[in-house]
Amino acid sequence: MKKLVSLPSNSGNEHEIADFLAKFLSKLKFDVETISVTGCGPTVLARYVFTDEEPCLLLYGHIDTVEPCKGWSYPPFKPTVIGRRLYGLGSGDMKG
Repeated sequence: MKKLVSLPSNSGNEHEIADFLAKFLSKLKFDVETISVTGCGPTVLARYVFTDEEPCLLLYGHIDTVEPCKGWSYPPFKPTVIGRRLYGLGSGDMKG
């Protein structure tokens, strides 16, 4: 998702992306909780309640990235699509 790549979220500074994800998942009817973690950025816990007969689904990942460094061919926080590829910080990781 291009919006995720456009949000800076280096380790310890994930507040903006956590807020975005919490709002996005809430709109999809997930029960969302944002948990503060001392010395780190926030964690987003989202649950989707099924009926007792349906299986559960757990998706687990991280929302932080490394600091951008010099040498990028494309701006790290400006999602760029060329052909079928998305370029930007985190696009080859969980943000992709």
